[in-house]
Amino acid sequence: GCVTQSSNAVTFISASMRAAGMIALRRLLPLLAWANVGTAGLVLVATLDLRIGALWLLGVVGCATYFGLDAGGRLRPLLAALAGLGLMLLGLGLIKAGAAPLRDLEIVRAVLSFAGDAWLPPFLVGALITLVAQSSSTVSILAITLKTAGLLSFDQAVATIYGASLGSGLAVLLLSGGVEGTARQPVLWQTILRATGAAIFLFMLELERGFDIPLVLWTVEHLAYELDTQLALVFLFLQLFTALLMAPFHGLLERLLERWAPASEHETQARPRYLYPQAL
Repeated sequence: GCVTQSSNAVTFISASMRAAGMIALRRLLPLLAWANVGTAGLVLVATLDLRIGALWLLGVVGCATYFGLDAGGRLRPLLAALAGLGLMLLGLGLIKAGAAPLRDLEIVRAVLSFAGDAWLPPFLVGALITLVAQSSSTVSILAITLKTAGLLSFDQAVATIYGASLGSGLAVLLLSGGVEGTARQPVLWQTILRATGAAIFLFMLELERGFDIPLVLWTVEHLAYELDTQLALVFLFLQLFTALLMAPFHGLLERLLERWAPASEHETQARPRYLYPQAL
C-alpha cells in the first residue's frame, strides 16, 4: 500500500493472485486491510511543502537524462521512478495552490452557504468525487486543502475523508463488474472494509460532537497542532483502526466471502487433478 499508494491497485493485483491460486483467502484479508494503512503515507506527505524539493528533483533527473548520466542505462529505471516521484510531489503542491482561488467563486460560496455546518453533504460529495477520481488519498488531500483555504470546517473536512473511504470501496465494486469466481472475493472484502470503517467513524463523529465524548478528533487534536496534520492523522486512524477492528472477524468473513463468491465453473474445470492429494 505504501509503495503503490492505491488500495484499488492492491485489490486488483490481489484478485489476480487469488484467481491464479497463488494466495489463500485467509492471507488476503489482512494483506488488503493493512495495504489501506500504507496509503496514508501520501496524505501525510501532502501536509508538507515539498514544491521546491520536487522541482529540484525533476531538474536533477532531467539533467542526468539529457547528459546521459545513467551508467550506461543501468540507472534508467531509477531515474524514471524519481521522475514519477517528483511529478507526484509537484502535483500535490499544485492541488494545494489551486484551491485558494476557489474562495472567490460565487458558485462555491453559494454551495457552502447552502451546506452550512452540516457534515452529511461533504460526506456524500467526498464519496461521489472518489467514485470519479478512484483515489481516497487524493480526495482526502483535497479536503485538507479546502479546509486550509477556509472553504470547509474541520468537521466537514473529516466527513469528506470518511466519504472518500466509502467511495473508494464502491469504486472497486463498480470496476469489478466483469470479475467472477474467487477473484471477486478481494473486491467484496475491500468494499466491506471501506464501508464498515466509514460507518463506524461517522458514528463516532456524531458521538464526539453531539455528546462531547473524546474519541478520534480529541486524539488528533492532542497529537498535532497544525490542522492539516490533524486531518492527515484522521485518515491514518481510519485505515488503522478499521484494520484492527475487523481482525477478530476474519474467520467469519472468510466463510462468508467463500459463500458469496465461490469458484466459477471455469476455475473448477481448470484445477488440476491427481491420483492422490499429496501430489499437489
